[in-house]
Formats: sequence, C-alpha cells, structure tokens
Amino acid sequence: MLNHKKYKTLIIISERDPVLIRVCKYKFNKNKGWHSHITPSYSLAWKKIKKEKPQIILSGIILEGGDGFKLIKKIRRSKDKDISKTPIIILTELRQNSDRERALDLGATEYFVKSEVSINTIIEKIKELTKKHHLK
Repeated sequence: MLNHKKYKTLIIISERDPVLIRVCKYKFNKNKGWHSHITPSYSLAWKKIKKEKPQIILSGIILEGGDGFKLIKKIRRSKDKDISKTPIIILTELRQNSDRERALDLGATEYFVKSEVSINTIIEKIKELTKKHHLK
C-alpha cells in the first residue's frame, strides 16, 4: 500500500492512450504531494482502487477488459465509503450527450472530452475536487 503520509493526493489513472498517460503522470507527479498510478485495464484499476483507496480516479471509457461505465458503477456500489465517495473524472473521446449523461447518472463527478480539454484544466479540476471533498 502507498505511504499516504508522503503523498497527500493519490490519483489512479485508468487509461489506454500512452501519450495521455505520460503527460498525466508527468504533470500530476510535478504537483507537490501528488502521486499517480497508471492502469490500462478495468480489472487492474479496480484492484488498485480497492488496495490504495485513491483520492481521485481519472478514467477513460474504453478500457481493456471492461469499460469506464462499469468501473463507475462498481466504485459507487462499493460498501467501502472511502471508495464509493471518491471523485471520478472521466476523460474520453466519446462526445455524445448520451455518453456524458450516462457517466454522470452513474456517478461520475466530471466528464471531459479529450480533444476539448487541456491538461491544465484537468489539474485545476483535481485541485478543486480535493478542496471540495476535504481531501488531504
């Protein structure tokens, strides 16, 4: 398990895009007190979430072995309140309103379309969520 005393904000990134992964990991880990773990698959993301209990989850919709919608449901239905209340940011290329509405209805905190958002906007959203949810 990660030493939460060393890192105030742990972010699990469940994403398949290697370029986005590198950019997120580099930018997130530059923020003092932030640390990120990358997992490209649904099952590994869920295992990492259960084990590490991150403060933020950033996920795509299209994942290996499952999808982001299924991951949102699993997180929100968790009996562990540290997991079920975790803010979830969806970052995807799916820009249909029906996909956005479905993710938000399932419990996503925020929904961004990759081509329409900057990494700095995502960083600001994470900072906002950590303050709003009184995360360390």
